[in-house]
Amino acid sequence: MKATQKTILAAVALAAVLVAGIGNPVMGQSKAGTTILPFLKIEPSARNAALGSASASMYGEALAAYYNPASLGRLPAAQAQFSHS
Repeated sequence: MKATQKTILAAVALAAVLVAGIGNPVMGQSKAGTTILPFLKIEPSARNAALGSASASMYGEALAAYYNPASLGRLPAAQAQFSHS
């Protein structure tokens, strides 16, 4: 009898978890990144923004590491860059 009760309880708990996840409107939200953190869309470099953010293969400045961290190995000298937006 106890084994049957445990099985039924487990099935009901599993069904409750599955049903609770079906009607959740947050799961199908397509506005990701537009409401809470819009500042992440600000380009850190004017040079890269002018190129339409298509600068993953560019190197030569310290801020290129924002797009491609491997480009730090191609810098000709030590650099520091500060930006404010």
